[in-house]
Amino acid sequence: MVRGRATDLAVRNQIIQQHQNGISQRQMGRTFRLAKCTVCSIIKRLTTTGNRCTGKAPGRKLTLIDREVRLFRRHIRKNRHMAVADVVTWARQSFGKAISEKSLRRYIERCGYAYYKARRMPFLTSSNKRRRVAWSKYQLSCTPSQCKKVLWTDESIFEVSYGNIGRKGIRKKDETNDPSCYKRVVHKASSVMVWGCLAANGVGNLHFCTGTIKAPDYIHVFEINLRPSVHRLFGRKRYLFQQDNARPHTANITKTWLHTKHVPVLEWPAGSPDLSPIENIWRILKRNMAQPRPRNIQQLQDYLRQEWENISTAV
Repeated sequence: MVRGRATDLAVRNQIIQQHQNGISQRQMGRTFRLAKCTVCSIIKRLTTTGNRCTGKAPGRKLTLIDREVRLFRRHIRKNRHMAVADVVTWARQSFGKAISEKSLRRYIERCGYAYYKARRMPFLTSSNKRRRVAWSKYQLSCTPSQCKKVLWTDESIFEVSYGNIGRKGIRKKDETNDPSCYKRVVHKASSVMVWGCLAANGVGNLHFCTGTIKAPDYIHVFEINLRPSVHRLFGRKRYLFQQDNARPHTANITKTWLHTKHVPVLEWPAGSPDLSPIENIWRILKRNMAQPRPRNIQQLQDYLRQEWENISTAV
């Protein structure tokens, strides 16, 4: 039976007041033009629960029973990267019920889950994982003084800011198609490849590369920046050179050049950018570049040089 409109709170209070004064339910129904069962339910709710407000309507019955909800929760926990359409197809085939995508999204929220943007991380094979663990266990025996002898190097790409870079904009609800509220982006913005190095006591040189870096270009960067950076950070002390396993780094001519120049290289596991502290410096620089918003390559290089020199050893 369809539930009717709830009785006003003022009318319910008057019914309760007259009930306490000893007036019969039939007479109260005639006075307020209500059915006797309605007056009886108001009084009964007060005597049993002590509450004068109406209870929540039961609503529509759930499509899935408790057992099916538990099975659904296990499925989405095991298959976290399934698209909504695939989950709907699986639910219809498994439960034999016509469940819509909107209802399925509500069940996902009811299970305590939601669709979020997945964080990106390098793909690691079993061999990569074993080498990472072995490398980490070996580095546990290193003393803080040995860690301070490492020269960390890496490359990163910085882009020129075009258009509106904010993720959100200020607008009214009906201004969805207002051209001033569009987010204008450039698919291939002007960018520059940056090579940098740092140690525990400061930063070294910052070099701007043009085009794609190949092994000869990488050796050219070493010839210009490696010796001045080592002299500034370590003087005549011994150091350990670190680089990742990019193709220009592991090329035979690069290895030969490093061996000829007597540069000690730190063994580095593949697919492990998270182990290098210079990645945090790139993140800080890119975050700081969002505020001045350089409009061309020259401004971008000037801002990068300024921010690079302002990096302190406390970072």
